[in-house]
Amino acid sequence: MTNIYAAIELGTTQTVLAVAEAKTGSRLKIIRHAEINSSGVRKSQILNIHQVTQSIKSVLKAIEQKRGKDDDSLNIGNAFLVVSGQHIKVDPYCSSVQVEGSKVTNRDIEEVERACQMMILPKERETLDIIYQTYGLDALGGISSPKGMSGRMLRLNTLHIHGDTNRINDARTAAGEANLELRDPLFAVSCAADAVLNDSEKRNGALVLDLGGGSTGYAVYFDGYLAAANAIGIGGDHISSDIAYAFQTTHAQSEELKKKEASAVLLPAGAASARIPLPGSSPLMETRTVSRRALDTVVNLRLKELFSIIRRELEDQDL
Repeated sequence: MTNIYAAIELGTTQTVLAVAEAKTGSRLKIIRHAEINSSGVRKSQILNIHQVTQSIKSVLKAIEQKRGKDDDSLNIGNAFLVVSGQHIKVDPYCSSVQVEGSKVTNRDIEEVERACQMMILPKERETLDIIYQTYGLDALGGISSPKGMSGRMLRLNTLHIHGDTNRINDARTAAGEANLELRDPLFAVSCAADAVLNDSEKRNGALVLDLGGGSTGYAVYFDGYLAAANAIGIGGDHISSDIAYAFQTTHAQSEELKKKEASAVLLPAGAASARIPLPGSSPLMETRTVSRRALDTVVNLRLKELFSIIRRELEDQDL
């Protein structure tokens, strides 16, 4: 079944596998999807390969169990690796070539595109993607298609997205132990943006946030191209840890409080219930409660920190 594609993400909180069928017009239709709680991953980094292998085996089994009575058997032998985490970096790079004639030809464009791939990365870094942004011709910039234009020096502005080779190889090792071959690594937030944004939104300008357990990625689109992207080492797990520290709860209790009770928006004093019982309290012990406003304040402060970091980065790039 050559028109079947799979992608897997080994997240801090969840291991997710999606299987899709290629349709006409370069579109994909999701035909199966499974997710399980992750183990062996912390802050978007693999800390226990054996546990991650077991997570991969479990999510592959979950996909197989989703097969209905009339479905064909589906053997997933390989999958694209969706990568997130603070080890991912995004660097701008500009390549340039001399235009051979008086006007830009396809050959000139191909040459400047090849030149942009010559950016040298440290040996411990691996390219995830090269994003073509805009062309420049002599003193003129912001060109989307330079073919046929007159000029002498053709430039191409790009973004190089790259990650830590060792971290990516850890994922390959874990998957290999589960008999799953990993294909090209892909940046999680740009995948998310391609899934949720249409061409009009990319032209008009849009910011996509991908909030994970161990990190948060963002991608900014403007005039139809990816203008900026990054991964920040703050995610949902940090909120859970803040709650656990503030109220002296277990991690499981803080997770449940976060998901079922907490809000990132502070309501006026007295507008919310005063106290919340801790989930999972033993009947043999005195029931503990926490202040709802105090809980929301903890969440609000951590997310305010995250969004402030993103805003500063965007303002520094005049976005």
